[in-house]
Amino acid sequence: MENFAIYLFVTVSVLALIWRRKTRGLPPLPPSPPGYPILGHLRHIPPENPEIQYTKWAREYGDVLYLKVLNRPVVVLSSAEAAVDLLDRRSAKYSDRPGFPIFNLMGWTDSMTFLPYGRQFQRHRQLYQDYLSRTKVDGYSELQVAHAKRLALSLAKGEGDREDVLQKFGTAIILRIAVGHDMFLENDPSFDELVRGNGYAMTHCGPPGGTLVDLFPILQNFPSWFPGTFYANRARGFRDVVRRFYDYPFERVQRQLLNGVARHSFLAYHLNRLQETSNGEDQEAIDDIKGSTATMFAAGAGTMWSTLSVFMLAMVLHPECQEQAHKELDAHIPRSRLPVLEDRPALPYIDCIIQETYRWLPVTPLGVPHHNREDDVYKGMFIPKGATVFANSWGMSRDERLYQDAASFNPMRYKPKSEGGRDEPFPAFPFGFGRRICPGRALADTSIWIAVSTILSLFRVEKAHDPSGKELPQVGMRTGLTSHPLPYDCQIQIRDSHAKALLATIEEDLATP
Repeated sequence: MENFAIYLFVTVSVLALIWRRKTRGLPPLPPSPPGYPILGHLRHIPPENPEIQYTKWAREYGDVLYLKVLNRPVVVLSSAEAAVDLLDRRSAKYSDRPGFPIFNLMGWTDSMTFLPYGRQFQRHRQLYQDYLSRTKVDGYSELQVAHAKRLALSLAKGEGDREDVLQKFGTAIILRIAVGHDMFLENDPSFDELVRGNGYAMTHCGPPGGTLVDLFPILQNFPSWFPGTFYANRARGFRDVVRRFYDYPFERVQRQLLNGVARHSFLAYHLNRLQETSNGEDQEAIDDIKGSTATMFAAGAGTMWSTLSVFMLAMVLHPECQEQAHKELDAHIPRSRLPVLEDRPALPYIDCIIQETYRWLPVTPLGVPHHNREDDVYKGMFIPKGATVFANSWGMSRDERLYQDAASFNPMRYKPKSEGGRDEPFPAFPFGFGRRICPGRALADTSIWIAVSTILSLFRVEKAHDPSGKELPQVGMRTGLTSHPLPYDCQIQIRDSHAKALLATIEEDLATP
C-alpha cells in the first residue's frame, strides 16, 4: 500500500511538471476556487443540483470558471455573454461532446444528444432538419390545438394526476409526429409503459456529464458498494427500459409499413426514404433512424412536460400574473374560442410568461456539456483542449446584471420601460447553443405556447391547502437530464361561465368523429 502511494505521488508530480512545461508562456487559466491536490474540486461538487454551487462560485470568481476533477479540466460558463461568445460564435471549436458513461450504461447510443461532433452527428442533424423545418412545424398547429383541448378537458374533469395529464400532452404530440401513434385514439399499454419508464429514468440519472462516474469513468467498473458508483448502478437498472424505447416504436412502424397502415410520421418518412435508396438494408442508416427517433421522443416529451409543470407552479404562486394574462386574453380573443397561433403577436404578455417560465426554473439547468476540440483563449484566459464545458443555465437565469431580483417570477421584466417593464432580454439558454441547439425548438415552443394560452383562457390555478389551512407549494427541482419540479399541490378552477360553455363546446367537437 505504501509503495502504491509513493508511485501515485510520483506519477502525479511528473504529470504536473509536464503540464507546467507545456503551458509555460500561455495565458492564465480562468479563475478557480481552492481545490485539493490530486482530487482537485471533486469533493466540492455536490451530486445533486451542482449548478447552484457553480453559480455561487461564479459570483465570487467570475463568469468563466475553471475546475479540475482529478486530471480532467472542467470549464463552467455562467453568463449568457460567455456562452454565446464561445458556444455560438466559436461553435467549430466547442461542438464536440465528452464521453457519457452513465448514458452509455443506460443504452443511449446513436443519440444526437450524446454523439461526438462528426459525420454521424451531421447525419442525425440532417434527419431532423428534413422533418422539423419551420415550414413543416407550422403544419402541426391543428394537432397541437387538438391536444391542448384534450389537456383542458382532462384538467377540467380532474381526470388523473395533474402531472400525468401534463406529461400526456407533450408525449402525445411528440409520439404522433415521431412515430404516428395517437395516444387518445389507440390503446397501447406498451407506449404508456415506455413513457413512464423513460420519464423516470431521465429525471433520476443525475446531471449529464456531471456525476462522479462521468468525471471519473473508471468508477463504472467498481462494485456497487464502492463510493461514487451510485449512478452507474442506477443506469444499469434503466438499460432494458431505454433499449425497448429504441426498438419497440421502430419495429411497430416497420410492421405498419409492410401492412400499408402506417400514419405519416418522422419514422415512417425516413424508413420509406431508406427503402427507396438501399432497399432498407443499410444498417448504419437504420441505427441512425432508430436513434434519432428515440431521442426526439425522449427529449421533446420530457422538456415540454417539465416546462408546463414549472408554468403551473408559477401560476399557483403568482395569481397576479394570471389576472393580467386574463385581461390581455379577454381584450383580444373572443370568449367563444381559444387562442390560436395566429393570435400570438396580439398576446405579448403570454409570451412574457413563457419566457419567464423558461428563465425562472430552467428545466435543463446545466444542459448537456460541450467538449472543446482545440486550445482556445477567451478574454485573456486559456481554455485547454479537451475541457468539459458546461453552459450553466441556472447561473445565467440568476444573473443580476441582466435580471433584477432574478429569483422572482416576474413576466413584466421583459416589457419595455414605456409600458412599466424593465426591458430585460429574453433568456438565451432554453434550447442550447451553437451547433448543438435543439433541432425541435420551434415545435416545442409553439406547443408550449398553445398549452399555456389554452390553460390561461379557461382556468385559474390556485393554491391548495392541507387540513390545517397551511399553503403547500414548494419551489425546487429534481436533478436529471431534464430537471423537474419537486411535487406540489394546486387547485384548478374553471374561470367562469364563458369558460364552462367553451369547454362544453370543445367536448362536443372532440366527441364528433
